[in-house]
Amino acid sequence: MTVKTVSLFLIAYATITFCGCNNPAARSDAPASDEAIVDLNFNNMLLCSDYTFQDGYFFTADYGCLYDPTQQNSFGNITVYLVPHKKMDSIACDSVAQKITSLKVAEIQQDFDAYVFLIPPADLHYNATGDPPYYQKDNFTEKLYGFNQALQRWQLIDSISINRDTENEKEQLWREIFLQVKVNKIK
Repeated sequence: MTVKTVSLFLIAYATITFCGCNNPAARSDAPASDEAIVDLNFNNMLLCSDYTFQDGYFFTADYGCLYDPTQQNSFGNITVYLVPHKKMDSIACDSVAQKITSLKVAEIQQDFDAYVFLIPPADLHYNATGDPPYYQKDNFTEKLYGFNQALQRWQLIDSISINRDTENEKEQLWREIFLQVKVNKIK
């Protein structure tokens, strides 16, 4: 091999490694690895809205945490899900749902596994005067983040790419399966 060939090979290898093109966690169709830690901090989003209880978990009702690039939520379309660490009966859940937003973020993270489903602004049509002010583009990517207690950071867990014309139910099924697996692990 010539020096020029070796140099081109090394540049190509470095580019692929640096860009994550060879990393399965960087592909939208593959689950993220445990190392996929991000600097996004969704802590304030845990208190953005009231919660509703359903099927063993709590979630932000209606549109979730409304995206507004000039306000608290500049992340995009966010829905927060909280899975309690211990099983709760439905009577207790109604009172807990009312109390969650009065808790401190650290208390929520101590008592629940917190998950954020995010559709980033690049995948939204935004109109400040619209009702709602945004909606997903026909093709969009949704990302799933979880709060890692041990590292005290938010971690990218998974993502999914959706074509709204042909895969409308795929997104909801992806969410439901993930949440039911987490709820089923509650002792």
